[in-house]
Amino acid sequence: MKHLIGLDVGTNSCKALLWADGRVVGQSLAAYMPDMPRDGWVEQCPTVWWNGAKAAIRALLADFPGIEIAGLAASGQMHSSVFLDKSGNIIRKAIMWNDTRTTAQVSELNRIIGADKMLEHVQNPALEGFTLPKILWLKDNEPENFAKIAKIIMPKDYVNYRLTGRIATDISDAAGTLLFDVAKGRWSGEMAEMLGLPMDILPEVLQSIAPVGEIAPEIAAELGLPGGIMVFAGGADNSCAAIGMGMTRPGHGIISIGTSGTIMTMLENIDKINSKIHMLNYSIPDKYYAMGCMLCAGESLAWLRDILGIEYAEIDALATSAPDSGGLLFLPYLFGERCPVADPAARGVFFGISRKTTAAHMARAAMEGIAFNYRAILDEIETLAPIKKITITGGGARSPIFAQILADILARPLEIPENEEGPALGAAMIAAVGAGLYPDFATIHAAQPPATTITPNPTANHTPQYTKFRALYTATAPLFNQPISS
Repeated sequence: MKHLIGLDVGTNSCKALLWADGRVVGQSLAAYMPDMPRDGWVEQCPTVWWNGAKAAIRALLADFPGIEIAGLAASGQMHSSVFLDKSGNIIRKAIMWNDTRTTAQVSELNRIIGADKMLEHVQNPALEGFTLPKILWLKDNEPENFAKIAKIIMPKDYVNYRLTGRIATDISDAAGTLLFDVAKGRWSGEMAEMLGLPMDILPEVLQSIAPVGEIAPEIAAELGLPGGIMVFAGGADNSCAAIGMGMTRPGHGIISIGTSGTIMTMLENIDKINSKIHMLNYSIPDKYYAMGCMLCAGESLAWLRDILGIEYAEIDALATSAPDSGGLLFLPYLFGERCPVADPAARGVFFGISRKTTAAHMARAAMEGIAFNYRAILDEIETLAPIKKITITGGGARSPIFAQILADILARPLEIPENEEGPALGAAMIAAVGAGLYPDFATIHAAQPPATTITPNPTANHTPQYTKFRALYTATAPLFNQPISS
């Protein structure tokens, strides 16, 4: 039996997954943490991902000696910037997707190019999370490092480079740089020219299912792999998650509940644009997807876990024990926000605390606040295309109480697939199609087992709280940028 390896180069870990004949055979994980040297700054050294990928692969293969591997593909966090010099060496730590230091560069982009022209050239608004503002920040603040740049790639591309020696990216990751013309499927020379950026720092772009190259013999030996294993280009984590969850036709929405949170749906073409929603190339050739992203979904619960000094299971138990939030509202904007409000200065808020407020109310309100933000993103995405079916994935999908709260607030049934492994699973499927084991992704999913359905409570009515949630940000937004006097 031929097996495929899928990697997910994430923010807090690298996961390796072994997949064969339509099922997950095994998996492993190597954990690590990003650096946060200043408020709003998030960095990570690419060698952390490489070492994590090697550790995860070795741990995975230790349980399955002698198996046949037909190919490998990786997914990775979008937007995070890897700066390489002409020798392929790392110039500085990568600036991460959730780093919000680039507000001045976003303002400059809107001044030089204009918001409307940005949508025309790259079909996306200028936001702090994208790669381009990070490049401009480096140019403005570390000119000596900017001058060394020979190539800029994404996290999973760095792992592919270390595996094969070839520097390239895939179309779904290129689409998240703000330098890629999504509609035309090419780098935007117009954008680069207006900003004075050399085109040769941008890597070759491949389809997700295209081969990058074989694993270098010395790397294969180090990992305990036979020679000749092909590495395929893979994709951005959200694109891979959607592949893994079976998003192969329009009308299917995917909600990912990880460190960040996203809602996405597949598009056949880009004939409408919503400036709050990302328009991106999909890992299925010649297809697109619309995506809205919140920066702190699971991260909000991780923060609550840490300040209460408890585990996730205890947060679930607290939220389950409270019939409601006791009037408490929570804005999950710990790192700023991207959608439905693009505001790097926004911060988290608990509103409505009284003497009767308990930790159970806080746990419930945190989950509701995350779910309210998902509802706001869904409202925006459905201005582009209706969503008839929703599948949820990620760590938050494994919390019964959170899944139920989300279903109630969205007033939609939610499906949880049996193979709920997200981006690593999608990467393995990309390798399977790239290796020619399946003709397309729809064929893979036709044989998948049925999903579990979470049905919304028909008596639940969260619209009044949702309206108040949206009003709370509007009321507090002017205060976030005001300094606190001593």
